[in-house]
Amino acid sequence: MGGSNLMSAIAGRVLLIPKGNYDSTATYTMLDMVVYNGSSYICKQECTGVVPTNTTYWMLNASGSAVAYINDIGDVVITNVSNGQVLMYDSTTQKWVNGTISTTLSGLTDTQIASLSNGQVLKYNATTQKWENADEKGGILPHLIVISETGSTVTATKGQTVITATETSTGHFECDLTEFGTWTIDAILGGDDAQVSLVVDTVKVYTVDDSHFHATVTVKYPSGATCRLQSADETLYATGSPYTFTVHHAETYTITVTYNQRIYTDTVTFTTEGQSFSKTLPSPSEVDANDLNLWLWFGDVSGTFSSLSEILANSTALSMLMSSTDAVDYLVRSTDWIINKGLVPIMTSDTTPSGVASAGNVYGSNNAYKAFDDDDTTYWYTNVTDSTSWIQYEFENPVCAKRFKALITLASANTNYCPSGYTLSASNDGVNFITLKTASITKVTSSFELDVSFENPNLFKYYRILVSNSSSGYGIGQWNRLQFYTDEKGITENQSAMSYIGLNNYCANTLLADADWFDGICNSEYFESVLNVKVPTMTGYSTPSGTVSASGVDSTYYPWKAFNNAPSTSTAWSSGSSKAGYIQYMFDRLVCITKLSIRATYGGQIRMGSFSIYASNDGSTWGNPIYSGSVTSGDVENFVFNNSTKYKYWRVSYSAYSSIVCVGYINFFGREDI
Repeated sequence: MGGSNLMSAIAGRVLLIPKGNYDSTATYTMLDMVVYNGSSYICKQECTGVVPTNTTYWMLNASGSAVAYINDIGDVVITNVSNGQVLMYDSTTQKWVNGTISTTLSGLTDTQIASLSNGQVLKYNATTQKWENADEKGGILPHLIVISETGSTVTATKGQTVITATETSTGHFECDLTEFGTWTIDAILGGDDAQVSLVVDTVKVYTVDDSHFHATVTVKYPSGATCRLQSADETLYATGSPYTFTVHHAETYTITVTYNQRIYTDTVTFTTEGQSFSKTLPSPSEVDANDLNLWLWFGDVSGTFSSLSEILANSTALSMLMSSTDAVDYLVRSTDWIINKGLVPIMTSDTTPSGVASAGNVYGSNNAYKAFDDDDTTYWYTNVTDSTSWIQYEFENPVCAKRFKALITLASANTNYCPSGYTLSASNDGVNFITLKTASITKVTSSFELDVSFENPNLFKYYRILVSNSSSGYGIGQWNRLQFYTDEKGITENQSAMSYIGLNNYCANTLLADADWFDGICNSEYFESVLNVKVPTMTGYSTPSGTVSASGVDSTYYPWKAFNNAPSTSTAWSSGSSKAGYIQYMFDRLVCITKLSIRATYGGQIRMGSFSIYASNDGSTWGNPIYSGSVTSGDVENFVFNNSTKYKYWRVSYSAYSSIVCVGYINFFGREDI
């Protein structure tokens, strides 16, 4: 250890305990010094019967001589002085001696000593024949024993000082530490660095366990996401998915995956070496039903798909959907079919996560944001029925909303608690509002859903719904699941997607049984443009094609104006004084109609009662009604019916509630490829 050093000036005063010649029956403790085969050894840790050549328990004195403090330099006997001679303590004479040659060091006048310090070591220089400071300071230094795997590279680092330890026996690495302070001990094996920190504050043997802790966690996360593993001691980042992290500490780690601006977390706790975990983030229970790519990812289909048609073109993705028991449920809820995902985020307060929800009046703790929190058990509510009974949402940036939905629940099964109407208005400054929609609500005794489409060609920041109730003092219903949308159509898809469902009968029963799906399919771009079966936007009785006719007309409210695809009373058809009659359209070919859309209202009043749909190929023979129904609201109503026969003439025969029938919008939908 340390060449010829005997005593460390840095370490301070240390006393070795001379024990004479080595005795195999004796028990030795740290800093005991013995003589064995002509050399002196210092004990590193307690042992009995372990010969001094065993480096785990003993270390060889640098000079081969035992060392103790020189308490009285004037009482030293030196013999056979030679270059590099180190003083050795003789426990018999209790003097510092060196073998057979003896001389007395009567003072320091015959030495070259500088910067004397406690525990200073003297060394004889044969060239100058003087005693002088040892070339290397120190003699007994703090000693380090590191336990780690064989083959490791073990270093001790403090500041700029780096000491490499030697493997003295299997799994034991040793070196001297040259100064006090905090040392960093690294054991590197195969690129894996096990590291501990060691505070050295006295001269002794330090033993540290720096073995390599190996445990792993494999994390699977979506393409485009980032993944991080973090503990109190280290932070690791994934570079691909799935990614296997190797950890070096027995502790708890947090896994963080960031995907589409959402953060998903999980924890894993390592307790023993060799543990292995597997994690998937996010979990299926956390997935937004509208995230098409996440659902495919859970089916082990990688890639980014922007529409269902892209999935249909990918055999792997399509196979996954076809084999998944959740595929139908996913498709029904997916924004790939309901294209207009809600514009308002799920609110957790009136201002979080974005925008501002507010109301003119709030009853109790039923704040405005609870209408937008996507929770059926919470709602916005006010118990007044005046002009303060309004709720609104302020977007961060102007948007063009064309539809809103809301679930209205009643405090009691009593029509008095049901709102009687609403007015939807919009603004860009929160002060000046324009009216987009005004309608009455049919009084009911149970919960119901509003699904309202409205004309809106502009962008607005504020959308406000003023609710009224003709039953004073009963409030305006409890409003929840309120949402605004960008498009009044529920489903728009291209030809390949729609034809795939049609040709392969893919989940047909389930999809067609869902009202939103059925209505969406009938309104889809494919149904309207590819199959091309609906009445075109009419600009006259026979332009651009076909012919419109009716049993009566009032002034300039011509029948063809009901077919101009503008659900507005300003361009409506009025029947005049006829309480019963018909309006019809003659296609220029045979078609199979399966849906009627109609809005029969004027001034908020329903202007048509019951009706029946008839069909003919000559305009004279009509046969039995194909469908019969009744207009019940002032909004556009859709009536879907079963029919598999083609006809050229399609007629709606009606009876009126009052003397005038008014139809602002009407259209037939179907197909011709049957």
